[in-house]
Amino acid sequence: MKKIFEKDLSSGFFKLKFNPEQLDKLFDEQDFSLSDRASVKEIFNYLFQTNKAQDRRSIIHADKFDLYFDNALNSEGILFREFTPVLELPWEKIKERIDLWIAEKKEGYLLEILGNIDAFEGRDRFEKIAKILVTLVNLGIRSEFILVDWIKSLSENQVNIDRFYGVDKDFFKLIFTPSERVFLYDTYAIRLILRNYLNNKEFYFPLSKEKLQEISVSRLKQYIESRKEFDIRVFNIFYYNCWKEIGQGNSVILLDEANRLVKEYIDRYPFDYLRFTIRSKSTPHLDDEYVFEPFIPQYFGSWPNFEAFLNEKVKENSEFEEMIKYFDDFKRNTYAHFYSDKIPKWIEQDANGNSTTKYFKHQTYEAFIKEFQETKFSLS
Repeated sequence: MKKIFEKDLSSGFFKLKFNPEQLDKLFDEQDFSLSDRASVKEIFNYLFQTNKAQDRRSIIHADKFDLYFDNALNSEGILFREFTPVLELPWEKIKERIDLWIAEKKEGYLLEILGNIDAFEGRDRFEKIAKILVTLVNLGIRSEFILVDWIKSLSENQVNIDRFYGVDKDFFKLIFTPSERVFLYDTYAIRLILRNYLNNKEFYFPLSKEKLQEISVSRLKQYIESRKEFDIRVFNIFYYNCWKEIGQGNSVILLDEANRLVKEYIDRYPFDYLRFTIRSKSTPHLDDEYVFEPFIPQYFGSWPNFEAFLNEKVKENSEFEEMIKYFDDFKRNTYAHFYSDKIPKWIEQDANGNSTTKYFKHQTYEAFIKEFQETKFSLS
C-alpha cells in the first residue's frame, strides 16, 4: 500500500502525497468498480490535500501515517482504547505497563498518545501522565522534546494547575527532589525552566525561580557529597543547570553557591579535574580548534586564577606540562580557542568526530540511571 505514496518535497520532507497512477494500478489489481474508485479517490484527495495548513496530527505527515497504518492493520502500536483504561490503574500497575511498552520499543507510539490526550482532565490523570513523562525522560527517551512540551503545557494551563493544587505545589517539588517516588534524575529540566524564567517575564511555572534554584544547588551538593571519586556528571548533570541570570552577550551566569561547591570539589580531585578541562571547540571537531572548559572563570573567579592553579599543579605532576603550552596559546587568543595539530592526550574522538573525555568512558548516562535506580533516597 505504501507504494502509492511519495514524499512531497514542495511542502516539506515529512509530508506525503499519493500517486494517482499507482492508485489506479491498485484498483486494477483489486478489481475496484468505477463508483468505488471515484469514492476512494475523493477520500484520498481530501486526506492528502496539500493546499492548506495541516494539523500536526494529520495523516499527511509521514510519521503519523505510520502510526495510523500500523494501528489499523497490524496492531503493533498502542491504541487509545488500550491506553486510556491504564490511566485508571494505581501508579504501580501503570509503571508495569509502561515498562512493558518500553521493552517492546513502543515508546514512540506512547509519546504520540500522550501528546494527544487531555492531561488536565483532572488532578489524578495529570499526575499520572506527568509521572509517565518523567519515567521516559529518565531513560533518555526524546528527553528535551518531552520536557519542552511539558513545560509549555504547564505554562499555558495555570488556571488548571491552580484549580488542582491551590497554593500547595508539593507535587512539583517532589518531581525534582530525590526520593523513593518518581523524580527527575538529573536537573536539566530545571535549566529549561530557569531559561524560560530569565527570557520571559510572563512565564509561569508552579514553582518559583528561586525555589528551583534552591533545589538545583541542593541537588548539586547532595550529588557531590555522594561521590567517592572524581565524576564528570557533577558538572554535566548538576552544576551546568544552576542558572542564576543571563549576562552580557547572552552568556549564562551560574549561581554563586554552585560555584563555591564545584571549586571545593575540584580541590578534592585537582588532577582528575584537569584531565576534564580540554575539549573540542566544535561538535563535530573542526579546524584543530580546542577550548578550555568555558565555566572555569565562574568557579575560579577568573582565567588568571585558573592559570595559577594549573602552574601549581604542574609542579606536583609533570603530566600537565603540555597543558601549560595549550593554555598560553588559549590566552593569546583572548581565551576563545587554541590550535593543536595533534589531539591533546586527554581527548579522543568517536566515529562521528565528537570529542570524548577518555578517562571517564565508564561514567555514561546509562550508568547514571542504573545508579539512581539502585539507590534509596530520603527527602531532603
